Amino acid sequence: MTRALYSYGPVAALAGAFAASAGCGIGTAGELAVTDDGGGLDLTGPPGGGGHDDGGKGFAGDDAAMRPGDDSSPGMDDGGSSSGGAGGDDAGPTTIVTADGGIRCNYAGTWATKITIPVNWVPQGLMSVILAPGSGVIEQWIMSTRTVAGKTTTDVAVVCGIKLPDFSGTGFVGGETYGVRFPNSLFDKAFIPQFAIAGTLSDTGPNAVYQTDATAALIGLKLPNAATAPWPATISTAVDTDDDMHPGVTATAASGPIPGGDGATYQPIPVDLSNRANQIYVVIRQVTALSGGASDCDHISGTVTIPKISTGGTAKYAIDSHIIGCGLVANGGDCSASQASFVDGTQPVFSPTAGASFTSVRMPNATCASVRQSLP
Repeated sequence: MTRALYSYGPVAALAGAFAASAGCGIGTAGELAVTDDGGGLDLTGPPGGGGHDDGGKGFAGDDAAMRPGDDSSPGMDDGGSSSGGAGGDDAGPTTIVTADGGIRCNYAGTWATKITIPVNWVPQGLMSVILAPGSGVIEQWIMSTRTVAGKTTTDVAVVCGIKLPDFSGTGFVGGETYGVRFPNSLFDKAFIPQFAIAGTLSDTGPNAVYQTDATAALIGLKLPNAATAPWPATISTAVDTDDDMHPGVTATAASGPIPGGDGATYQPIPVDLSNRANQIYVVIRQVTALSGGASDCDHISGTVTIPKISTGGTAKYAIDSHIIGCGLVANGGDCSASQASFVDGTQPVFSPTAGASFTSVRMPNATCASVRQSLP
């Protein structure tokens, strides 16, 4: 029989210390990880997308909302597509046969990309009493509309989905399993802000080398110089991205049977010694750089790098998040500030391991739903 997390006397003695800790880290796209350095989760509205405007959306770190389908999109006229609707892909022919029989590619157009990041988390200090070490994979889906000028590329991109690994408590506190889920509706309803990706192509051949600058995707907050700024210990610039009257974006706690868990079930997330939450309100910053090559005019793949950014004198990977609120089970209302702090301080902080990769496929008339379906 699974015992309730934090039901033991020794854990009660630690609760105050945990509530005061500043750790955080639902990472790149975002898992819960324990840390004391302000770490967290990464992951951003639809290119050419019908614009939801809450006064703070646009390129990551900017105050201006970029309206898809208008002249504010750099070098792009996509007809005003959205994450929930067809993308107008007017890039023209994608494969060009030259007079001498050679092949040249037009890499402009709409692309679907899946980023896969193996991660682990190793709780330190007091956190190791509660959170078990673990490993898993973060998956993130992106839709972008690319323009090409010479060897320079500019993508207007949006995050279309995030999947985080599950995490567990130690045997000392019952060994429960938890999961955090981002609903598809968050991405399909044009809530998530767009961000720009600057890149280069070595040439126009079907085996061109493709690289991007380190690029930040923001969800639920504003952050100037987002690709290089230290991750703040507390958030003062949260935005209600999904318009649900809660700051940040709302993710839900996994419920029901655990796949392969021999009948065990997911548990709501503890917020103190006796209460639990089935919703968390989270803000995210994720920074990634892509490097790879084309296999033909419609497919590009390669590796993903996540830089380290110094925060408070300690360099950590830029998979950052803060939990800034939560909703209690059984419609119990919002968590208190101390309960939200407890969850933020006891979430897992992810570190990428070897093998982070991306796969991109040209996808005219894409939607966020079709991006997820085409790259499962």
